[in-house]
Amino acid sequence: MQQIIAYLEKNSKNLKPLSGSKGSAGFDILAAENKIILPGETVLISTDLKIAIPNGYEIQIRPRSGLSLKTSLRIPNSPGTIDSDYRDEIKIICQNANRFDDWQNDLLLKPSLATKLSSMKQINYFEYLIENKFNIEIRNFIDLNSEQKLDLDNLIKDEFICNQLKSKTIFLDEEDLPYGSIKIKAGERFAQMIFARYFTPDFKLIDDVSQIGENRGGGFGSTGKN
Repeated sequence: MQQIIAYLEKNSKNLKPLSGSKGSAGFDILAAENKIILPGETVLISTDLKIAIPNGYEIQIRPRSGLSLKTSLRIPNSPGTIDSDYRDEIKIICQNANRFDDWQNDLLLKPSLATKLSSMKQINYFEYLIENKFNIEIRNFIDLNSEQKLDLDNLIKDEFICNQLKSKTIFLDEEDLPYGSIKIKAGERFAQMIFARYFTPDFKLIDDVSQIGENRGGGFGSTGKN
């Protein structure tokens, strides 16, 4: 097994990547802060990690398999790349793939969830937006196509949108967080990093790349399903 030297800058929380076993390719990354990710929200999570690695290598940021299986936490740009000449803090893009109305699907799959929901506060989408001073992305609540735009300041003037929002229910926990929110605690392992070697090409312009090597053609499943 080839080893490289990775220089890790000291930090106040003494955080460093952790290896699960001798054969682990990835090193777990710990959160440097508490973070709440609302349904549909994408955030940056601090790690307090600053690392210098040799030229010709990259750090790949990937999700942890257990969290991907058991929760809706996603790293949308996985594998993210940390270049060898990057020296600032590594921050991880994390996304909550839950929706505000996922409680309906979850209830169908797990009827016992009704007991938990019955103990939670219920408000409609419009009330939630008002209480949070419209600081929540409106597309998390209603169905708008990519070309539609909505000025939240004028939201209450749109009767159709208001009725949409008022017809849907949000369940809030004891911290007034919507059902489906993800809580990341400082010190929690929430992602992993892989150290990988890469190659840089010397691009040569030619007239027809199909004349180089073998051209099998096709693509997008053209080789068959079996």
